[in-house]
Amino acid sequence: ALKVNSKDAAPCAGAYYSKSCSLYPDKLVAMVTVADGYIDFFQNWYLTASPYFCDSVKVVAVAEDDGSAADLEKLKKNTSWDFDILGHDKLEIPSAAAVQPGAAAHPSLLAADAGHVDSWHYGQQEYIVLMARRPAYVNNFIEAGCSVLFNDVDTAWQGNVFAELQNFKGGAGDMYVYHDNWKPTSGFCGGFVYFNPTNFTKEVTRAWVQKTRKPVTNQGALNEAMVELAWKDHDVHVLPDEKFTGGWNKHPDKAVFVHANWRGQHDGKVGYLTEHNLWKLQYSNGAAEHK
Repeated sequence: ALKVNSKDAAPCAGAYYSKSCSLYPDKLVAMVTVADGYIDFFQNWYLTASPYFCDSVKVVAVAEDDGSAADLEKLKKNTSWDFDILGHDKLEIPSAAAVQPGAAAHPSLLAADAGHVDSWHYGQQEYIVLMARRPAYVNNFIEAGCSVLFNDVDTAWQGNVFAELQNFKGGAGDMYVYHDNWKPTSGFCGGFVYFNPTNFTKEVTRAWVQKTRKPVTNQGALNEAMVELAWKDHDVHVLPDEKFTGGWNKHPDKAVFVHANWRGQHDGKVGYLTEHNLWKLQYSNGAAEHK
């Protein structure tokens, strides 16, 4: 069975989070989404991030399809890893009326065929629908009073992310974001955001859900929502570029968080993480195993 470092109170001791989470009382929710064909990314993310977890952190993996649900169940059975699995159909998707009074009923974000998620690519309609679910999942937890650390799985931690959050108001701000520096117009990255349940973050995530109905990227929708709601007038903290970085960075050695975005599909992302010694798996007979 695969094992990782035992929990230690030190890494996230003192990290602020809401104590009023009705879904996971007295827990900070670290939420990821897993699609079929990307279970190895969840494994790699968990291996790099979990050494920094403590008892207050509840990892929730949202299975986007039957294939990923089966893979997650198998992984949980065969390891000592501590995470909950939720099917996307188990989370309430807010209606447009809840997001914007007077709006028409929100078409289901769960209507796409999930049988071939692993073949979806950036820009395809199915991919857009898949990404559109994410703000709805985040909103689901925020409306329940939970602090949410949302994290894409094509990422790796090589330092204490919680310590970085605590550098800004002890982690008690509305939101914590970092710049996607692929190009000047990329805005904040949608692949890592820390939310505390405040009036502002409820408004942002409701607007984020609403905007994903339009032909806009998930990240673009988040940035549009933040601009329209005047994020600079709220307690939003921009994390330092040298500590939170992505696939545009050829030398991410000093970062605590590295996102393999802008690196193509599965193999390109694995290649980038491997190049920087952040891929902790090896493949045997087509299955990913801990090195």
